[in-house]
Amino acid sequence: MATFFVLPPRELLEHALSDFLARTLPGLPAPNDLPARLLDELAGGGRETFVLYREDLPEPDGVIACLRDVYGAEPGDTVVEVGPPRAGGPAGVRESVVPGHVSVDVPAR
Repeated sequence: MATFFVLPPRELLEHALSDFLARTLPGLPAPNDLPARLLDELAGGGRETFVLYREDLPEPDGVIACLRDVYGAEPGDTVVEVGPPRAGGPAGVRESVVPGHVSVDVPAR
């Protein structure tokens, strides 16, 4: 089974990482490719892990349908949607599973 992480916009992640580095390692510049390198490292480990940014989804409201139709998500795959951080707190996270099928109500005869 694969896991799809849907992150907030790139700019938000870049800003958060730069801010963190400026506070913890003052005076050292952050590499321009730091977010991409960090996500590549985190997504590794032999699992099928895919990291997407919210702006990469053509249909921002139908995340699971979009992942299935555009990115090949399959039934049973995990989708982790990460929202922007809240004022001084952690980001909101919603985890769901790609359903096996969509149930359709059969009209009564």
